[in-house]
Amino acid sequence: MEEGVPPDLSGLHDEISRLRTHVAYRAIYLPSTSSTQDVARQLAEHGEREGTLVLAERMYAGRGRFNRSWVAPPGGIWLTLLLQPPLEIAHLTGLAAALSVTKALGRLWGIEAWIKWPNDVVVGERKVCGVLGEAFSAGEAHYLLLGVGINVNNDLPRELSTAAVTLRELLGHPVPRLPLLTAFLTCFDERYAALTRGDRAPVIRELRSKTSTLNRRVRALLPSGSTLEGTAKDIADDGSLVLESASGRLVVIRASEIVHVR
Repeated sequence: MEEGVPPDLSGLHDEISRLRTHVAYRAIYLPSTSSTQDVARQLAEHGEREGTLVLAERMYAGRGRFNRSWVAPPGGIWLTLLLQPPLEIAHLTGLAAALSVTKALGRLWGIEAWIKWPNDVVVGERKVCGVLGEAFSAGEAHYLLLGVGINVNNDLPRELSTAAVTLRELLGHPVPRLPLLTAFLTCFDERYAALTRGDRAPVIRELRSKTSTLNRRVRALLPSGSTLEGTAKDIADDGSLVLESASGRLVVIRASEIVHVR
């Protein structure tokens, strides 16, 4: 077993290297770090290539969207993928990651998971995964840091017990993380390859079928600080959410926090 790697991740590097994927993934395992996003950014700025995967057992300064704190104790899957997609598909790439988590959970355990646009994966109304995409430039190079956090066997703070859930709780037993990690990477790679070759249509179709936000009354908290209520009608070709306001006007939401209105 690799030094410092927990038993349920034993064989991590061999398994990742054996994946038959379009992207050549290479895993870096850290027992503890501030944030896998920060580590991956440092690696990117020093010329690290696409496919580098930073995986941590614990993050003590993890973050989600809008710089919110992300609780990441031991037992979860906390990772960042270093990617170099065309900038125009960066948002879709993040949605493809969320979609791939839903596919992996269904494939391995028959769990019916959904995407809460734009970056959460939920079972019922409880969050099991969050995705954070951050785009940067280093000289003439552009890259995307795709952070994925999945609640697997980790303990949740009491205040999150009604809003979040772990796979251990859903299945009633501890869950081996390596099969989930490799299933996610395989599912994601298929969709990422389609996006990078310009074939968005199948990914958009899957997103439409797996996004629980669609056809619901929602409140969009816009970057300007204003809010907009309406019905989520569609996923646009760039991954944006199409909202129909009370007046019947269609509004394209590209960056927003979405609240499902009961």
